[in-house]
Amino acid sequence: MKSPSFANRRNPKHSSSRKVNARRQPRRGSTSSTIHAFAANLRLALRSILLRPVDSRAWSVSAVQLISLAAMFVVLNIALQRTFYSADAIFNWQAMRGQWLELAVFLLVGWLAARLATSRIDPLTIPIALFAALVVVDVVLAAALHVTTRVWPQEAYRIWGWVYYGWFVWFLSIVLVLLRRTAKLAYGYVVLAVVPVIVLSAYEVLFPSVSIWYEPPPALPTAVADPGDSPVSETMLSLQPRLFAQTLKAVARQRRGVTDLYFVGFAPYASEDVFMKEVEVIRDLMDTRFDTRNRSVLLVNNDRTLRKYPLATVTNLRATLQRIGRRINPKEDVVMIYLTSHGDKAHHLSSSYAPLELDDLTPTVLKELLDDAGIRWRVIVVSACYAGGFIEPLRGPTTLVMTAADATHTSFGCGAASDFTYFAKALFDEQLRTTRSLERAFTAALPVIREREREQGQEFSNPQIALGEKMRAKLAEIERRLARAN
Repeated sequence: MKSPSFANRRNPKHSSSRKVNARRQPRRGSTSSTIHAFAANLRLALRSILLRPVDSRAWSVSAVQLISLAAMFVVLNIALQRTFYSADAIFNWQAMRGQWLELAVFLLVGWLAARLATSRIDPLTIPIALFAALVVVDVVLAAALHVTTRVWPQEAYRIWGWVYYGWFVWFLSIVLVLLRRTAKLAYGYVVLAVVPVIVLSAYEVLFPSVSIWYEPPPALPTAVADPGDSPVSETMLSLQPRLFAQTLKAVARQRRGVTDLYFVGFAPYASEDVFMKEVEVIRDLMDTRFDTRNRSVLLVNNDRTLRKYPLATVTNLRATLQRIGRRINPKEDVVMIYLTSHGDKAHHLSSSYAPLELDDLTPTVLKELLDDAGIRWRVIVVSACYAGGFIEPLRGPTTLVMTAADATHTSFGCGAASDFTYFAKALFDEQLRTTRSLERAFTAALPVIREREREQGQEFSNPQIALGEKMRAKLAEIERRLARAN
């Protein structure tokens, strides 16, 4: 058989044709050549995603290809996440720090594959193959998620919670095939080389990164409070239902792969401003330090806030928890409820806003509201006299209950001139500004509260805490995520 070179010398016509074709090919290193190689790598990625073997020599390997694919992966991730948010979404620059972790891990895997392979393979081959696969899969999964959210809006995010974890398993399978069939590693070396990817996957499952985008605070009515506002005036009877609907509509949906924390503040006693003031400060603290922005709701009874917040009624609290229950992933997300008012020895949280006739909130009713809403992971903070009566009805392995007093003592700090109750001041305005551990903050707040009450000649209110073991682990998970994001 004649070699191609010999045939070309004997057939000038054929040789000339070959030269013409050669001139039509993109020059090596040119822009068109780079784009051609980029497209070829994406086509090969489709085979890898389907767990089909690809020869290592088929990949277009260069530093330019690696940088291009890694950059495209990051940019595409940002762009695709943006499609799930409204036009007013804000870019979270702090989240960019975690976008390049894959590059370091994939380079390490590529280096190990090149060192351990029985045949020669470029250290950049595996990283290029992995980034190409991620680029293709990101587009496919984002499109599929958009479709399912429209077809099954109530179940889509629960379904995709499973898909999210399933993708990690599939990705490990892709890596194994690349190492075994492309790099031709022995089985023992495959296990060694895949360890960094397993560690990366476990890290991203246990400590999901914060969202690159977030919604701005909802635009609530800006009308200035009228001293003559009344909850039973015609203006308020018209405004309040619209305000409540707008507030619930603004509650953001849970983020896939993130243990989200939601906050509900409930201040139902209208005659003293202290309850309104402290719940506003606590909401701002939770938004800034605990990532509840767009996932916090205030229900307040006060003439000054009739145009700003929905009324704090048991009915509105029920509807709020029902809305949040539909927004969260009940298997992982946590809902925190802060209740602040007067309490009595029968353990009723007082709801008062004359001339309205409002129902008091009891521990039994609160448990019923949470159960009906499907909220499993609960943090309940009660700032009221005799609040310890909420402990036993609400205690559970997935629940944290903290109260300003035990079941037989009063708490202190309320009044027309107060900005905070003693309990809320010590726990939220002081301790939780230096730690994100609710348990540690509660422990540190106890001596502070005791000292303030002693100075006023008051009997110690004896605040209580009941923390389920499963909830302790869940809160630790949230603390780690928040620490990593700041």
